Amino acid sequence: MFDLFARLLGCVVLRARCLRRNTSADPSVRAPIPRGVFRRRGSKALEAMSPLQREVFLRLRRDEVSYGALASDLEVSVPEVEEAFHQALVIFCDAFEGLDFGI
Repeated sequence: MFDLFARLLGCVVLRARCLRRNTSADPSVRAPIPRGVFRRRGSKALEAMSPLQREVFLRLRRDEVSYGALASDLEVSVPEVEEAFHQALVIFCDAFEGLDFGI
């Protein structure tokens, strides 16, 4: 459970870091990753996901639906939606492994 929380927190920090503009005059503060790098790695992560993982990941992010509503729409159980989302987050976070964000 802690590993999942750590990965989720890492994704949140990663997203915040990518969206924030570097306005600091301090050269030790690293700029966010370039948009092209984020898009390429994000696209590769989406390609690596199973169809169910990708559908769950995108719909939970875009449509902000509940697990129950999504499970009903996809005709799967709520635990299957939860597991698909968990695995999708792991794949997404792993796609950015090794990048130095200065976090």
